[in-house]
Amino acid sequence: MLNALSPATNALLPLLLLLHLLSSPLPAASFTSPALLPPRSPRSPALLPLRAVSVLARRAKEAEVAALLASLPVTDPLPALLGTLPSLLSARPPPAFPSRLRDSLTKRRGNLSIVAEYRLKGTGLAELGGSAAPAIVSKLIRVGGAAAAAVMADPRMGGCDYPDVAAFVAENETARGGVPGPLPVVSSDLVVTEAQVARAKLAGAAAVTLSAAALGKELLKTLLEAAAAFGLEAVVFCGSEEEVVGAVGLGATIVCIAAEEDVEVKKEWRERSIPEGVCAVCLISSAPDALLTEVEEAWRLRDAGFNAAWVCDCLYKAGADPAEQAGAIIGAMKAKSSVKWFSAKGKSGRGEGAKEYLGDIMM
Repeated sequence: MLNALSPATNALLPLLLLLHLLSSPLPAASFTSPALLPPRSPRSPALLPLRAVSVLARRAKEAEVAALLASLPVTDPLPALLGTLPSLLSARPPPAFPSRLRDSLTKRRGNLSIVAEYRLKGTGLAELGGSAAPAIVSKLIRVGGAAAAAVMADPRMGGCDYPDVAAFVAENETARGGVPGPLPVVSSDLVVTEAQVARAKLAGAAAVTLSAAALGKELLKTLLEAAAAFGLEAVVFCGSEEEVVGAVGLGATIVCIAAEEDVEVKKEWRERSIPEGVCAVCLISSAPDALLTEVEEAWRLRDAGFNAAWVCDCLYKAGADPAEQAGAIIGAMKAKSSVKWFSAKGKSGRGEGAKEYLGDIMM
């Protein structure tokens, strides 16, 4: 069974073979997931054994964060904020998770909310130059109907960083008092240290992403507590039902299933292991075609009882094409359509609809 990492973790994979050659022998792993991945699926890149991927990705990110902390000027607010963490953690009662993101994703029962992730590398946005600036895409996502925005805060892999998280937050603040109002913004990084949680707090994020596969239970617990102490929510990415159970047991309030299993299998995991009150999210991987079959997957997730879908690549397949830009795709994913009656093909020449097809779905 595939035990998937978060989007930010998966983005680190091209570097891991090199790191494997340069690093010292791997420490004993504490992960409960299988050591080997199943045969490659059409949507999955060829991967290292999960144990090696998790440890190497974590090591690389830890070294990156350590280098950053060592280079900070004395006036930087990050060390001071980190210094407050022990007193925050010792508070009684301990800090509870806020609920802005969870409330945004679960406020309408029977509807699927969309978390739209922004990154430049590996998406059609990379070719748009200034048209792909955070302020522009943030507004497109918000007006298009997303319930939350996420920014991959890893410049090497996603082409974005924490200032881009802050830019999304700032753009959303311009919508305060309007309709739609500001979206909660998620800092989507391979978070392995409390310093990254603090950086997300300074950037104004409402939440961070945590990978159950990369962290193991002890570190996951530590970072869940750090997030709550800083007033942030945490989206825990899980690639197996066992990890879902573990995350819920540690107090996770938002769980994102990131696995290649069919929607029906994920539905079973949700029904058995995600209790009422915990937000059930599912990652939609990008299909290797231009047919927007991810829209149909979103409809299936809605019918399977999921609260939200986490999407990225498919939002930007068509670049600036007005018929298939991110807002139109978000609207189609939220539509009350069904795979029983529609096939969410792209514009003419790639499917059975015209340029207005996605618009027709939303009517």
